[in-house]
Amino acid sequence: EVVRNGTSLPYLTLAEASQHLQSHVCMLVQDADNHTLGCFWLGPPFAGRTSHLASLTLITSPLHRRRGVASLMAIAAMRLAPSLGFDGLLAPLVFVSDTASVALHRSLHFK
Repeated sequence: EVVRNGTSLPYLTLAEASQHLQSHVCMLVQDADNHTLGCFWLGPPFAGRTSHLASLTLITSPLHRRRGVASLMAIAAMRLAPSLGFDGLLAPLVFVSDTASVALHRSLHFK
């Protein structure tokens, strides 16, 4: 749904999103009843000199937004990144029109 509505991610199709994110580690977040709350991806944004940085992509289920799920996923990603060999995180897919995402990343001290 997030890819299809075209407001939060730059991908034009699900296939395009899948192709880009294949090189990333994906973590699915579920509650005790196995309802999917969201997911996040960590992976190199580009090859070469930036491979020490991880690109972070967060997606929260529309049914579970504004409940702290994205914050918990971002914190989990920040803790996981060093064990995957990353020295820092980038959040290149935060659009200014996505005010909730901008507020989240600012609260976590992304610039």
